[in-house]
Amino acid sequence: MLASFLRSSSSTSLSEFLTGEVFDEGAAVTVAPTPSDLDGFAAYLDRYRLALPLQRAAADATPTTSKEGATA
Repeated sequence: MLASFLRSSSSTSLSEFLTGEVFDEGAAVTVAPTPSDLDGFAAYLDRYRLALPLQRAAADATPTTSKEGATA
């Protein structure tokens, strides 16, 4: 998309290009989540938050410098 914009006329702004070329025929649609969607996302966030300490522990256990070429 960016390449197409760059090939287009230099007199067109990115905003004009997006409005006139990319999203010209698209209609905006808003979809409200269902109660089960909300419950599923809440469960996902709970699991994500529970895993954050594990992510921190993994990051803390990972060496930040290379030991290649080091002599023991």
